Amino acid sequence: MYAIAERYELPGRYEEARSLYEQIVELYPDSPYAAKARYDGPEIYIFSLTASGKYIEAQQAIDKFAADFVDYPRLPGTLYWFAKRLDAAGKYEQARNIYQQVAWQYPNDAHATKALIEVSKVDALSLIESGDDAAAQKVLDNLIGDFTDHPDLPDTIFRIGEQYYNKAFSCENQSQTAEAKSHFQKAIAIWERMINELPQSSITPQAYYFAARCYKRLGRYEDAIEYYQLVLDNWPGYERAWSAQLLVALCFEELERAGIIARVDAALEIIKSCEDLLSNYPDCKGVAAARDLLERWNSVGYVLGEGEEK
Repeated sequence: MYAIAERYELPGRYEEARSLYEQIVELYPDSPYAAKARYDGPEIYIFSLTASGKYIEAQQAIDKFAADFVDYPRLPGTLYWFAKRLDAAGKYEQARNIYQQVAWQYPNDAHATKALIEVSKVDALSLIESGDDAAAQKVLDNLIGDFTDHPDLPDTIFRIGEQYYNKAFSCENQSQTAEAKSHFQKAIAIWERMINELPQSSITPQAYYFAARCYKRLGRYEDAIEYYQLVLDNWPGYERAWSAQLLVALCFEELERAGIIARVDAALEIIKSCEDLLSNYPDCKGVAAARDLLERWNSVGYVLGEGEEK
């Protein structure tokens, strides 16, 4: 029953999981699984509340949870993950309060330093949301200065840059072109700080990839190609490497359209990028688009390798 309840948790079927945990506690109170289920049932209830957007009820349940399980060893980590759920939902103030609770009440727990980093992150996100970029920059400076070598910091810095990235697209959707460009530039600046000032991590290729996307949106296609190519050269197994390969081709298409490079040169680069994608990522989502590009550019009318018109 406990194993089935755990399986229900994975796709977010929290009510089914909670029901099973409660049955275990009721039917088998002396089982070692009942001891775990007493903790897991209320935990899953809080997950269900945050998933359904009932944040006030979730906060009340979290407070009760902390009071009921004050001596439980897993409590600091569980509170930390409750805060992460609220953080992901944009409930920054609620998340901040719980992160602070973990950092202050459990300073010797492994989650304490993580929680301090998250406090600064939600502060930065809140400041960006309110438009106070100068204050957000100070928070960013302190984060990098205080936690440079912490393994969680790259993901945290990426999230801060992502806030500007999302704001840029929101502005684009509202035809606020100048504001969108400004936010894309701010996202690039943060991700380049991550690239240049932090140790390389699994998040580094993500910073390059999304900075390249910003450069593409800004019409800086050569810079976008450079960053996409760095991803392909150094992290060919990165989950979006196939997309980087396809976007290289699309950037060359834009350069040709703008008259920056000759049509034959664009054709050579686009065809090479598409062939590399089909060869290196044959099962990716970009296969159909790469084949379409190949068909279009193979018909340009040039003898590849000789650079002469047919």
